Amino acid sequence: MRMTLMTLILTLIALTWTGMARVLIREWNDYSVALETVRVNGQVKKILQAGQNLAFERGRTNVLLNAESPADPKNLAFVETRRKAVDEYLRGSLFLPEILKHPAARSVQVDYMTLQQMRMEVDRALSVPKAARPTILSERWFI
Repeated sequence: MRMTLMTLILTLIALTWTGMARVLIREWNDYSVALETVRVNGQVKKILQAGQNLAFERGRTNVLLNAESPADPKNLAFVETRRKAVDEYLRGSLFLPEILKHPAARSVQVDYMTLQQMRMEVDRALSVPKAARPTILSERWFI
């Protein structure tokens, strides 16, 4: 009788611990998924912030390229601030290993390098009157 009671108690303890272990494993997996979600959301936020700042940069630059006179320091400062924000947000995101494994990553990197080159052309153009600027630059910048 005593042995049967001991066996029953040990069986109940084992069942309880097994159930708790399953719950613990499931909770740990949920926690891992939540951590990954937070990490990915952080990357998405950076990319969206970069996109927003790029839109501001491109919009203001487009207006300045179509203005008759050279750009004033206030507008140039605005554009430079937005460029720095774009670079800051993208620099950390473009070269992450999980981003690099996607086929579109190479295309985005090439486009980013093209943007950097165009920025230099735009900077030169913004320092002169519209008549001295390359006419195609405004179209290339906007596309």
